[in-house]
Formats: sequence, structure tokens, C-alpha cells
Amino acid sequence: CVLLVPAHDFQIDHSSWNVLGMRGTGSKDVYLNNVFVPEHRWLSWNELQTGKKHPTCPNAEPLYEFPLNSVFAMSVLAPTLGVASAVVEEFIELVKTRVNGATQLRQRDDKVSQIEVATADATLSMLRQTLLDDSELVISITHSGRLPTPQERAAIRMRIAVSARLAVTACQRMFSAMGGSVLPSGSRAERLLRDFYAMSSHLLLQPESIGEAYGHLLLGMDPPAGSRL
Repeated sequence: CVLLVPAHDFQIDHSSWNVLGMRGTGSKDVYLNNVFVPEHRWLSWNELQTGKKHPTCPNAEPLYEFPLNSVFAMSVLAPTLGVASAVVEEFIELVKTRVNGATQLRQRDDKVSQIEVATADATLSMLRQTLLDDSELVISITHSGRLPTPQERAAIRMRIAVSARLAVTACQRMFSAMGGSVLPSGSRAERLLRDFYAMSSHLLLQPESIGEAYGHLLLGMDPPAGSRL
């Protein structure tokens, strides 16, 4: 369930968020001891995933009736692509001045590095545009006053997951080409490495589970039991 609880009714464990990446989110554990939460301050997570809202919700905007997972997944992918784009920027800055220790040649003159950065930049540009297009699609559906079909929901989720996987591939190649530049603790490259892999591991960005459900729908079958579109 999603709960709305006054601040004085819960405690935060400030020592609980010790993580490899995404340290700035401060996603610490929260504890409630013998706290009563009245019915008007909780909502089933499953209902949010199907587009329902609390019966007393005063917000009449169509977006509040849009199934949660597709929009939530977008909010996870957006910063992930932002960090991936920063990886490309960092690669460009490093390669401009980096000299290969073995060959004493400038890396910017290396054709492989030139192709890698060009491919990564183009890939991230396409992925950002796909996310913007799907955002416009969500707005269009909500303004039409209807709910998205299961296939529309699954298609959006699948594009999000595939985008994340393509971003991972692009960044892996960037990090590999940076070599030892990502190793110094406290460097921007090291922080980007940690944050990107932490963000891209989010459950909503994994293509396998949503791919099975979307595949069922494309082939004229019902989604597997328990699928969360």
C-alpha cells in the first residue's frame, strides 16, 4: 500500500542508505511502530497500477487515472538517460587530452574512439527523443479521456526497457574506452559509473518481464498471470 502518515508518526533510519550509487537520493528506511493509519490515508499499490485513485481524491485531471507503471517507468528512465548523456560528455572531455601510455598516441586520433563516441551520442539522442515521444503519447491518451489499452501500456513499458538496455550497452563501451580514467576515487567518471549502473538496474528498466507480457499481447494471448503493465 501507499500510506500518508504525519511526520511525527514515523522514524527515519539515517544510517540505512549505504549504497554504491545514487547516494544523493537518500532513500532511507522508515519505521512505524504501533501506528494506526486510517483508511482514507492509504491506497492499494495494485489499484494505482491499474489506473485507479483514492475515492476521495480531489484531482480530476486525466493523468491521475493513467496506470502508474508506465508513467513511473518514464520517471526512472529520464534521469538514467541524463546520466548516460553525461557519460558521453565526460568521454569527450577525457579523450580530447588523453594519451595512450603504451603507444604515446593521443586517443582523440584513434578511429575506434571516434566511432564509439559518435555512435553513443547518436544512440542517446534517439533514446531521449523516444522518451519524449512516449510522453506526448501519454498526454494525448489522457486528454482524449480514455484509458490506454493493455497493448499500449505494454508497448510504452517495452520501449522504456529497451531504451535502458541500449543505454547500458553504449555506456559500457564508453567506460571501457576510458580505461583507467574511471578508477580514481572521487572523479566525475567514477561517480557517473556508479550512478549509471545503480539507476539502470531498476526493476522497471529490465526488458525480460515486460517483454514476456508484451509478447503475449502481440501474439494474441492474454498476459501471464501477475503481469504488471
